[in-house]
Amino acid sequence: MIAKSLLIGLMSLVLASCGATPKQESAPVQVNGSSNINRPTLFLATPEFAGNLDVDKVANECFMLQTLSDSIRASAETYQANILVDKSRNSEMPDEYMLRVTYIDVTPHRWVLFSLRPSSTATLKVDIVRNGEVVRSTQKAIGSGVALGACDRLEKIAEAGGRFVAKWSTQQDYN
Repeated sequence: MIAKSLLIGLMSLVLASCGATPKQESAPVQVNGSSNINRPTLFLATPEFAGNLDVDKVANECFMLQTLSDSIRASAETYQANILVDKSRNSEMPDEYMLRVTYIDVTPHRWVLFSLRPSSTATLKVDIVRNGEVVRSTQKAIGSGVALGACDRLEKIAEAGGRFVAKWSTQQDYN
């Protein structure tokens, strides 16, 4: 009797999950009522690690920088940010706005009191640069303790960092 009830419950759960509708795509979000029509395009420089970081293992084994770049590109569409990812424009061009994203701190394994597994943190520095001068700048520390592996946690951090960069750039008046 219990086995029969358990089997019926399991079958109904499977049928209910199969009948779920797929998630619909939402329209791009407009942040704080701002419009980017009059803002010049930001050219995304290749994201990098700061020179003083000892992250050779992270750079070689994890896809943190690529995940960050992909997340910025995807989030730029969501937040209607004028960010152009152009690999041919890695050097600063006069009178153009460059978006420079640098990891200034990366901790792949960090133990927190009363935790059962390590977590990871990374700090992003984001600069809007024109003619070699920083027009706007910010820093954001992001942490994750969700994934089991260090690379998985760092890639989750990079994805969140990309969303932050795109959203932050829409809120800046750099023109």
